Amino acid sequence: EDPPSDDRVCPNLEPVECDEKPCGPGTGGCPADGPDEDDCASKKLEVGMTCRAKDGQCDTDPDLDNCMYGKVRDVYRVVEDPPTDEDPPSDDRVCPNLEPVECDEKPCGPGTGGCPADGPDEDDCASKKLEVGMTCRAKDGQCDTDPDLDNCMYGKVRDVYRVVEDPPTDEDPPSDD
Repeated sequence: EDPPSDDRVCPNLEPVECDEKPCGPGTGGCPADGPDEDDCASKKLEVGMTCRAKDGQCDTDPDLDNCMYGKVRDVYRVVEDPPTDEDPPSDDRVCPNLEPVECDEKPCGPGTGGCPADGPDEDDCASKKLEVGMTCRAKDGQCDTDPDLDNCMYGKVRDVYRVVEDPPTDEDPPSDD
């Protein structure tokens, strides 16, 4: 019934586990003290937190009925970060000219091949902070990168690129030359 507003988001959710529904508090994946949030569209949610989905909100199953807290509830866990005010595509994001860092036998470890020893300079290849020569992590094919490059290993396999030309800026419009 709640109308969408600017303080509501829909994170990526998965149902908490429960083999024989409904599970009681502290059994299966149902939190002992109830879900962390009573609303799965709350901006307060972070990865790993649990929430109660109301009437199919955020494309959830209104008949999941997996946890019992006095009444049967539809309880989900956040599996990816919900979007934040800092993350939407905006004028603060650019796509510089990128090339993959060298790695002969993928994935290369930190400090081997072209993979920086301390990880990429930026965790976002669309950051305006990037300058020529800096490295960045490309996420899910952003800026027309290969989402399956998998060239550097930092705990997880990452797609790491180097900036080869300055990203365009507002001060450098294309000339008519």
